[in-house]
Amino acid sequence: GEIMAKFKQDQIIAGVTKCRAQAIKVHVSEAISEGDILCLVGTDSGFISVGIADANVSARTDGPMFIADYAAVAGAYTPVAVPWKVFTTTLTGGAVNNPVYLTDTGTTGNTLSASAGSNTRAVGRFLSTTGSASVALLYPGAGVAAI
Repeated sequence: GEIMAKFKQDQIIAGVTKCRAQAIKVHVSEAISEGDILCLVGTDSGFISVGIADANVSARTDGPMFIADYAAVAGAYTPVAVPWKVFTTTLTGGAVNNPVYLTDTGTTGNTLSASAGSNTRAVGRFLSTTGSASVALLYPGAGVAAI
């Protein structure tokens, strides 16, 4: 027979900054970068298909949204979609706890903004703002206009 590993409760540590346990395996419809805000664009082979969210396109701001935990190529089937992520960004101008917004560019690597765009959709909050780098908690949620 097989021998199963045994774990003591104190060996299991809850994720503090990592959200990988909540990752969803999805079909990636277009190339994405780490930290991109993702939206639903359909299904493919039984998997949710995601693309880059865009505040200027209503079909790409409604419904559940996720964050890309890492970069992925178009056509990949991978557990990249996470519900929240602590992310270091080059955004400036936001104070701690100010909203981080979805941009209206719809391009990879450029889905976050410190100011509201054409469709005011908050997708997170600033945790720190130091010089040219900021840390944000991204959690775009279930398609609500404000968080």
